[in-house]
Amino acid sequence: MLKENSMYYMGLSMFPTFIPGDLLYFKPCAEGEIVRGDVLIFRPSGEEKNIVHRVVSVGPIRTRGDNNSKTDNFILSESEILGKVISLDRNSKKWKVAGDWMGLIKADSIRFLRKIEKRFQGVFRPVYYWVSRKGLMREYFLKKGKIRLIAFKKPLGTEFLLLIGRCVIARLRPERREWEIRKPFRLFIDVTTLPGREDLNKE
Repeated sequence: MLKENSMYYMGLSMFPTFIPGDLLYFKPCAEGEIVRGDVLIFRPSGEEKNIVHRVVSVGPIRTRGDNNSKTDNFILSESEILGKVISLDRNSKKWKVAGDWMGLIKADSIRFLRKIEKRFQGVFRPVYYWVSRKGLMREYFLKKGKIRLIAFKKPLGTEFLLLIGRCVIARLRPERREWEIRKPFRLFIDVTTLPGREDLNKE
């Protein structure tokens, strides 16, 4: 029986299937064992870090992140594939990772919900920003929510994420000085209270 390997996931290309800090378990696999919908861990030629994306076609093998709109611009060879993700550990709970046709349905559902979200953003934008400025929901949210800060290294520097549960609510990219707050969390978070890059780098 092949031994399970593991690695921590860091990034947003597979969100919300995976969130930063998830421990992924994977097993080595041959090219003939890979089907559309499987999640692979691989390192393409020239890359310095491992990538975790879902298979969208085989023969040749092409991949795409569940949170990405486009297929990756490379073809994978068997020598670049470290293994197939079979389960994840989050908050001391272990889940099986969907592959094959179930994995494809999951990925399609995530992208469909993203399209719906973008379509309705314009309609509700004035009300959304009015409520966020008033801070009407912040007190309740801060009492109920447990917020975590995660940092991970990227080629341009350190990226910071704010999470509540399994959901990323805000992001501070290495090349930016201002936080990006995901809708609808601007209703609950006052951007002026978030730490700046200089403060975070001191910690």
